[in-house]
Amino acid sequence: MKCRYDYWLLLLLSCLTVLPSLAQDMLHRGEGVFTYDAYAPFADRPVDVHYYIPLKGDQADMPIIFVFQGADRGYKYLIEAWKQEAEAKNFMVFVPQFDQDKFPNCDYQEAGIMDKQHLHLKPLAETTPLLIDKMFEYVQQHTLTRQKTFRIFGHSGGGQFVQRFMLFHDSPYVDRAVIGSPGWYTFPDFTLDYPYGVKNVPQVTPERLRSYLSKDIIVQLATADTLRESFLRKTPEAEAQGRNRLERGHQFFKYLQTVSHRNNIPLRWRKVVVPDVAHNSVEMGMAAVPLLLEPSSVAYQTPSVNSGANGLATLAQMTDCFQALQRDYPGKLRVEVLGRTPAGNDIPVWFLGSSDADAMKVWIQGGLHGNEPAGPEVVALLTKYLLSTSEGNKLLEHLNICMVPVANPDGYMQQKRVSGSGYDLNRDMTKLSDPVTVLLKSKYLDWHPDAALDIHEYNPVKQELKTREGHQLTLLHDVLLLPSGHLNIPAPLRTFTNQKLFPALAATAEKMGYSCGPYFTPKLIGDTLFAIQNAKSPQSSSTWNGLSNAVSCFLEIRGIGMGKELFDKRVDCGFTLAKEFLCVLQSNQHEIKEVVQMARSMTCQGQADVHVVMQPAMSRQRFLFWDETEAQGVELMLPVQDAMDMEDVVVRKRPAAYLLDASCEQAVQKLRLLGVRVERLPRAKTMDVETYAVNAYSVSTKKWERIYPVTVTTQLKKIRKKFPAGTYVIPVNQEQGNLLVTLLEPESNNGFVNFGVIPIDPVHQTIPVFRK
Repeated sequence: MKCRYDYWLLLLLSCLTVLPSLAQDMLHRGEGVFTYDAYAPFADRPVDVHYYIPLKGDQADMPIIFVFQGADRGYKYLIEAWKQEAEAKNFMVFVPQFDQDKFPNCDYQEAGIMDKQHLHLKPLAETTPLLIDKMFEYVQQHTLTRQKTFRIFGHSGGGQFVQRFMLFHDSPYVDRAVIGSPGWYTFPDFTLDYPYGVKNVPQVTPERLRSYLSKDIIVQLATADTLRESFLRKTPEAEAQGRNRLERGHQFFKYLQTVSHRNNIPLRWRKVVVPDVAHNSVEMGMAAVPLLLEPSSVAYQTPSVNSGANGLATLAQMTDCFQALQRDYPGKLRVEVLGRTPAGNDIPVWFLGSSDADAMKVWIQGGLHGNEPAGPEVVALLTKYLLSTSEGNKLLEHLNICMVPVANPDGYMQQKRVSGSGYDLNRDMTKLSDPVTVLLKSKYLDWHPDAALDIHEYNPVKQELKTREGHQLTLLHDVLLLPSGHLNIPAPLRTFTNQKLFPALAATAEKMGYSCGPYFTPKLIGDTLFAIQNAKSPQSSSTWNGLSNAVSCFLEIRGIGMGKELFDKRVDCGFTLAKEFLCVLQSNQHEIKEVVQMARSMTCQGQADVHVVMQPAMSRQRFLFWDETEAQGVELMLPVQDAMDMEDVVVRKRPAAYLLDASCEQAVQKLRLLGVRVERLPRAKTMDVETYAVNAYSVSTKKWERIYPVTVTTQLKKIRKKFPAGTYVIPVNQEQGNLLVTLLEPESNNGFVNFGVIPIDPVHQTIPVFRK
């Protein structure tokens, strides 16, 4: 017994002696420095690593950023600036100090790939990027972090190092890099020798090139970085890249785009141009912080990333993701099943955020088209961000969110645009032909949101652009924004959306390196190519949500037909704008509440005119395309029909009510499903009303969504008519009044007459709808 006691006593004493040394080895919070010399190839050249670890917060989940010095090798001003951001935004920052004597330019800016004369390659183990990975492993071992990856930033000379780090080294740890305004670049050009190309660097193979272009890398440039200082490299090879850093950065990125298209390699990169900044490491570094901290679908392991397969996540894997989120955040995420599709798939709905009466109610929807898989993943990434980060939690303090991650499960299973019943659900908002549409509208109306977001993808390949002047053109923007200009949407909503929401989204896209523009589709009218821009049709959620008195946002991410190509970039792009959408709502909460209430009040007063037929004004604009034949971007000046500048063709006074006879039972049923209050005459009554006299009537010979659309022109006539008991009476002064008048006016595009929901008597040319 005594021997066993002595054994445990000795073990305890040994632990007590080890614990202090372990504690001493851990990096302390605040500002500090450690000397790294544990990697054998560089043991004779120890590197001081200056760092800052925030004084508060959980180290385990703090992002880790390595910042690299410029050619001046200064670190004091860098750590001073970065530590303030680190404390404020809760990340760790590390600045290795590469001494000029120990690490001359060939070993630092040029990453130690070759000797100073560029005659001999160094062994891979002796290249500088590998040293950085070892430093990160040291940080993992000497802090409380659980991070498995880190991100890197360098400006000027540091930007050169980061650019070559990512080209020549496949780090298992770096998941994002920002290259800030290098003086010159090493192009992945197999016709030029190092350091300007890679002809004599055998480890850069076609496979390595594919890996390089697929990395999450951002080229960061500055609009005023145009000086040709004495220290700017001016060799013939460098001058061929451009006259200054701004030109050289644009030229480098353009070269990558060309290589990407010529070799059929997806380009994951982004380019960000910081306005009104010159060659300033601190200002560019601070501008890079949001880029470095932005979550990614890879880091957050969204369903398709987590599946480990080459394909997209199955519906079952998406469901597993939803259930895991509910388990991981008990009490914060409530899930209910909206209903089942005709194929028997559940439609899950998530609820999260504040239940406070003053909280803004938000509707977010993805996957309405089954072949647009980025939307559901954006919703998954956004949900995890909202639940797992302090910034997300702050947003949830002010917002009450209802999310439908996969609105069209049957279509998603088959990766088809349409539902299991064969309908396009974004063309079914008013005719309600699909039971899934009915389920979605029922929940939407029950939720009664102040703002709504619908996330889609678009096809960059258009039939109209395949043979443009002998060249094949494709749409180029990462994301297109689709506001609605329908004039029956109350003006306060349109004003806020167009003047605040969408400009904020566009600015954020540009800031984060995603090319962004207004949504348009090319259309040949005769021999002329037009751009049909923005939305006006109530059959789409962009307009439908606005007519229902919500701030409406509709995103189109470049992605249809691309499979899993650049999938993480597509998801990250959608997430970036979805998060900004919520930030705009939160920061403008009181104004939006007032705008929405004003719109609802105006609608219920029933005073505004009814805009029955509208046409967009004509203008001319420049549009950017990608020329697949020449592998370069091109601009075309096109005539534009812009729905944001609509002109009335037919406008009428808003009636007090509509009266519908018994033949309109189907229309009444759909109106009730759309949240419209319908009454009935308790007894027969004679009234002065307006009737629609049909002047022209035609039925399309082309079937669309299983109907033959009807087109009419009418004129109002005053009559006195006796209506029998049971006649449907629909007051216009109700919250769905704007949708109501849009659907019941006969000439209205996508209205009930147009869609054949309300029948026309072809013999007597009458419509069973009257205006009171």
